[in-house]
Amino acid sequence: MPLVTLTTYTSPFEAEIVRGRLEAEGIPAVVADAEMVTADWMMSQAIGGVKLRVPASALDRAREILSEDDPAEDAEPIPEAEILAWRALQAAAVGLALPPLQLYAVWLLVRYARIENHESPKTVRRVMWAVVFLLPYVVLLGLILWG
Repeated sequence: MPLVTLTTYTSPFEAEIVRGRLEAEGIPAVVADAEMVTADWMMSQAIGGVKLRVPASALDRAREILSEDDPAEDAEPIPEAEILAWRALQAAAVGLALPPLQLYAVWLLVRYARIENHESPKTVRRVMWAVVFLLPYVVLLGLILWG
């Protein structure tokens, strides 16, 4: 029975998860080139990634199963306030070593402040930590300007 490539993955682990899902539905599946990618992950691009292969007769049913399991359909959109808070925290933390990122973090926090309904405790914590990381540069700027 000839096998056809259903889809490709960059990681053998993703391919194995989907293979297990297909086999649970009664569709035999084979993961190809996983060993090559595991041995040298940079070869993944060269060989076309890790391939998930199924019998040609089961291709349509396998595609149907994969389309049913699309997690993007069930995912709720991430609120803009949460995205801005996370980016501000990252920029402020990395900005300790690369000061220009501090300005970007401030800009993100200003955008965050303009958004209403951002009471999520996790988001507020991220904003607080971003401000903490910004404090050394605010103090230094104050000393330079008014020192």
